[in-house]
Formats: sequence, C-alpha cells, structure tokens
Amino acid sequence: MRVNIRNKKLLSTFTEKLDQARSKRRSLLEELLGRMSLVESELASMGARLLEGLDSSRLPQPGMTWSVQWAWRSHKNAGKVMPIEVYLVVEDQRGDKVSQQRLSLRLREARVERLQPLIGLRAAKQFSRDLDRFLVLANTVVRWINVLAADEAPKLNLASWNYGLKRWISLTGGLCETAALRLAGMVEEFLELDAELDELVFEFNGAAQPVRFHSIICRRDCPPFDLLAPAAPRFRVVVSLNRATGRRNSRDVQMYKTELAVARLAAELHREMGREPELDEVRAARDGQRKRSPSPWLTAELIQHCWLGKRSAGLLRQQKRMVAVMDQWQTLRSSIQSLL
Repeated sequence: MRVNIRNKKLLSTFTEKLDQARSKRRSLLEELLGRMSLVESELASMGARLLEGLDSSRLPQPGMTWSVQWAWRSHKNAGKVMPIEVYLVVEDQRGDKVSQQRLSLRLREARVERLQPLIGLRAAKQFSRDLDRFLVLANTVVRWINVLAADEAPKLNLASWNYGLKRWISLTGGLCETAALRLAGMVEEFLELDAELDELVFEFNGAAQPVRFHSIICRRDCPPFDLLAPAAPRFRVVVSLNRATGRRNSRDVQMYKTELAVARLAAELHREMGREPELDEVRAARDGQRKRSPSPWLTAELIQHCWLGKRSAGLLRQQKRMVAVMDQWQTLRSSIQSLL
C-alpha cells in the first residue's frame, strides 16, 4: 500500500528540526529586542569601568598631561552614524616648547604600548581587554541605528566632530530604544509572513498527494548556521521512492535542472556522433556553453518533464503566491539578519 507523504512517523525527525529552529529563532529575536531596549545601561556600565580603570591607575608624569578622548565624526550620509573613536591625547610641557599628540587607541597592539608608560602594563592590558568588549558592543549599536533609526541619525551628526563618552552613550541609548520599537514591528510582520509561507508550503505539498516518482514537492530546510531558520521554501523533484515505506529521495530544482541539461546535451551528442559520448566529451561541450545558473523556480518545461502537465497552471499559480510572500519575507529577513 502506498504511504501518504504526510505520514507523521516518516516526518517526525524533520518536523522536530523545524520546531527546534523556530523555537531558537524566537528566543534569539526576543533576546535581541531586550538587549536593544536596555543597551544604554550596558554601555554605561562598560564605560564607567573603562574610565575608572584609567583614573585609578595613573602614574606620575612630571611635565606631561594626558587624557583619553572619545569622539565621533559626522557621517557623510545624513541617515547614518559613524563608530565612536578613542584617542590618547598627550601634552608635553617640558622645556620651552609645548607639544601635543593625538594617538588612536583602536588598534590593540599599539594601545598597550602607548598606555603602559602612563598607567602600567597590567592596567594597560586590562583596559585593552575592556575596550575591546566595549567597541564590539559600540559597533553593534551603530549597526542597529543605521538599519533601524536612519531618521534619528542627525542627533549624532550635530557637528563635524562630536565628543564625550557619556554623551555618546546617552544619545545612542535613546536611539536604540526607538530602534527596538521598530524592530518589534518588523519581527511581528516577519513571523506572520513566515507562518503564511508555512501554510503555502503545506498547501502545495498537500495538493501533491500521493507523492510518486518525479513529483514536485516543497521543503523548508534548517541550515545549522542559519540563526533565522527555517530557510526559504525550495522546490524539489522526487528522484526515488519506496512505495512500501514511503521513503524518498529528492533533488533541489536547481540541481535537477543542471543534471537534466547535462543529460539532454549527452543525448544531443549521441545523435550527432552516432555513439555514446565519453564523459570528457560531454564535459567539454558543457564548458563551451554559456555559463548560467538555473533558477530555483518551477517552469512549464520542468513541470511537463515531470509528467505534471495537466497541473501546470495550478502549480505555477501556487508558486506565484509563494513568491509574492517570499519577496516581503526576504526583505524583512535580510534586515533582521544584519542586526544579529
């Protein structure tokens, strides 16, 4: 007896992966929203630690004064902001001349070397570690603002150069609260579209019952390093099927189209040469053709090849509905991905 494609025992492993991916995704997005809303306090805590480490470790420097300067320049694009920069400003007043140097502390190697004479090696190394952690978060905050709060960016671009760590933290913290509200709306819309895609995939596969050799199915994979899995729906062609158990193997449409093109080329060479072409001959003929990757979408030609010509209009109509949702889904997904 032919086993239905929706047999729960056969699909349990796959559905478990989907459920686990969705659960991880929801937790990740909730964590992102929470951190974005409260990032000002996190930045303030890290900033206070940096300033305290400098003040408590100062060594006597006769004839010399120094300070750490926090600054950011205005972005050329009014809708974006620049990362914060950190400088060591040293003023040497020994002798008749007064000299001043402004040295960047962004590079880890130069940072310890420049600070060691002023606060000691141990404190310089600790400051360097703390600054690395701060800059990672600060750069992340800049990315959040540039993606979600472009209209608020002028608040950080008031002059060609702006100064002050506490001021920067206060401004970016406020902008991130605005960004978090916008992200919440994006996430809600994204998850709604994602659920709609699930429904469309279910409808597509449900209409394909019972599955047979050369059936076209639709599937959402869960790549291990995709934080927003499941991925976009992809169409696949069934290339083998065990009618007794319902187990099957399928090939991605892009790969299937490539293999189909190679098979057709080999058949054409066979007709021209009057014999079965060698593998190298097929490869050489393939290399001589225009390089173009097949699309991942169903075509009337592919549907006809899979002996589904009578259902061509319905399959293409379902695909069109899916693509319309995927266009909006992918735009939101890309934006959220850039925030992670």
